[in-house]
Amino acid sequence: MQLLSEAESWKLFCRTAIPNNVIDNCPPELKVFGEKMVKKCAGLPLAIVVLGGLLSSKKQLPTVWEQVLNKLQVPFSEGNGVDAILSLSFIDLPHNLKSCFLYLGLFPEDWVIPKRELLLLWITEGFIPQQDEQRMEDTAEDYLNELINRNLIQVVAGRIPQLPHARQFPPSLTQLTLEETELDYDPMAILEKLQKLLTLRLRKDSYLGEEMQVSAHGFPRLKVFESVLDINGLSKLLLLQKAVLCLIFISISARQEMVTVYGTYTADDCWGYKQQHKKTGFR
Repeated sequence: MQLLSEAESWKLFCRTAIPNNVIDNCPPELKVFGEKMVKKCAGLPLAIVVLGGLLSSKKQLPTVWEQVLNKLQVPFSEGNGVDAILSLSFIDLPHNLKSCFLYLGLFPEDWVIPKRELLLLWITEGFIPQQDEQRMEDTAEDYLNELINRNLIQVVAGRIPQLPHARQFPPSLTQLTLEETELDYDPMAILEKLQKLLTLRLRKDSYLGEEMQVSAHGFPRLKVFESVLDINGLSKLLLLQKAVLCLIFISISARQEMVTVYGTYTADDCWGYKQQHKKTGFR
């Protein structure tokens, strides 16, 4: 796994820890605690986004952030590293969400679980209480969205005739993976409307076309774009001006090319392109 630099880590942290943040910084009164916590993540994107998800669910107060930092001190001093962040994120979950999250451990690693199947399983197991007149299915979906917003569950869409409308995705969705969806149209027009996306992965058979285009100002927050490694028919990825300003990692395969306002790049060129535009973004 590629580690992030201190600057990249800080930007990713600020965008995940502070709701509706459109800049790469945080309030001065929180910065001192934030910088100490980011340093403990050692450049690991997973640790940063999980920590950010934890903080985003709390009040944006110095005393609150200091409490989180203090809770991380002992585990990190014992050399547990990222495990401390994951453990704290779990401990911080409301009681009713802990059972739902632990239930996922029954499935194999990287197993894709259909949303409706998961909700019904939670209900059957008795994890979802009846709340006034609200349907249990709606309560279960609320629980699922909370775990997604905390970056503890990754959303995947599979084998669907068309993507849902952007408003049907969780409003705070930060990570999305598509695999074997077999879409016959460019999905970017819909995905670009998910303005809080930080990580987008388009894997095997997710798209059947030959070209894919990201429009100008398409993804204002996207950091990681692993979109073309396993898409068999894709030959060209077109990035219009300022399409992915905050991008810090992109991957393409040897048979594909990336076309930008600066020129055309192959897989071997991508690292140089990243370094060339590191200060100004992929514009």
